[in-house]
Amino acid sequence: MKSPPAELLEELSKKHEDVFVFEKGGHVFVLRRAAALVYRKWIGRRGKGPEHNYDADEELARQCVLWPEPEPLSAIFDRFPGLVTEVAGEVIALAHASEKSEAKKYEPSSRGLSST
Repeated sequence: MKSPPAELLEELSKKHEDVFVFEKGGHVFVLRRAAALVYRKWIGRRGKGPEHNYDADEELARQCVLWPEPEPLSAIFDRFPGLVTEVAGEVIALAHASEKSEAKKYEPSSRGLSST
């Protein structure tokens, strides 16, 4: 499981208010919270019916994954398509401020991770 470099986490935490590290299936993802408009768009797409759920989840995940970058992320999602729903589910948990969230918030001052 390759982790993002500390320098990258520092840079991302400066660009985005909250940055989270999520590990699943031997993969590490750096996430940001979904913006309200992105979240509302996800709800609208899922509301079109179950046949749209996976595409809506993939779009949400891709918009909120900061690392890995798009090309390696695509390769991961192609090889392990179930990770799309896992990552989207974590983004949703962060949007809900859920205590069930597994992601750890990156704290730049301590250069470490904490619970959300």
